[in-house]
Amino acid sequence: MLSRLLKEVEKGERIVITRYGSPIAELTPYPVRNTEKIRKAILGLKEFQKSHSLGDAKIQDLIEEGRKD
Repeated sequence: MLSRLLKEVEKGERIVITRYGSPIAELTPYPVRNTEKIRKAILGLKEFQKSHSLGDAKIQDLIEEGRKD
């Protein structure tokens, strides 16, 4: 029985296990990390940082200014 349920989960199915009609557990596929997508996002942020400068502004001053608005 469990092996059949796990095969369904491997296919992407979400299975809710109930006891007397009330949900007690859920079997879901394990989330797969897309490391390439994460790596590209980090590189993109680093490139953005290179081309956008705060100039003479200080982070704390910007935070306080934002709180005034």
